[in-house]
Amino acid sequence: MISNSAFVTSKLKQGHFSGRSEISSEFQLEANFDKQMELIVVSVQFDAENGISLKDLLLTVKNSILELFGDASILLKAISQKGLSLKNVHLYDNFRFKPVNIVSYNCSINSFPELVKSNIPKEISSINYNLRLSKLSDFIISKITF
Repeated sequence: MISNSAFVTSKLKQGHFSGRSEISSEFQLEANFDKQMELIVVSVQFDAENGISLKDLLLTVKNSILELFGDASILLKAISQKGLSLKNVHLYDNFRFKPVNIVSYNCSINSFPELVKSNIPKEISSINYNLRLSKLSDFIISKITF
């Protein structure tokens, strides 16, 4: 699903009710080095019995990074920005989710609705906006339903 020739940004949304994806800065969808930019939206639903905990997910991602000889410190630094570590993430074990679907969007198409650093006036900064996912069907690369 994700290729080495693409930059990826991902978002998580609970259930089907939201229909929006929040873009938290003008840098989030900015492509670099002539690589394709993809937005991946993972829809989840709460499942206390059979869902995946944050701890389980982080350990899976960390192990995948290490198997590919990547730098897991990037992941650990990112979660630490939210006050989390592998030592305290168990505090959230009662929040368990299962994936509903994963949708990948091609953000590199010129008509993709984006506000990025390279196409906004220099006087504007700290942009935060929502994308209506129902209006992005023309940009879908793939969709996996569980």
